[in-house]
Amino acid sequence: MASPIISTFLTGMPVAFPMMPIMIFELGTYGLVAGLLTKYTKLKMLPKLILTMLAGRIAYAITFTAIYSFFTPVIQVNNVVNAVIVGIPGIAIQIILIPILFRYFKRKKEQDA
Repeated sequence: MASPIISTFLTGMPVAFPMMPIMIFELGTYGLVAGLLTKYTKLKMLPKLILTMLAGRIAYAITFTAIYSFFTPVIQVNNVVNAVIVGIPGIAIQIILIPILFRYFKRKKEQDA
């Protein structure tokens, strides 16, 4: 959750408002859901990853809607949909790379033990 704040102050990206608060809630949700799913379920990696990404996008949509509802009477659903569409390549990369990296580091840890 701190990375958007630090990045905003160091680089100006994401912009302080409205993207930084949206990203804070989105990233916090990713961490919370991933942790809860890992601790309290026996789901395999891919379902956990997909549920975590879905929860993060829902947090994004809720935060986006909450912030923008103060400034415009019409919620622009297309902005949330566009954010998901633009994020599809990143989602695909994460679905491919995270399980591979997870297995790699798990094996590495077992070899070092």
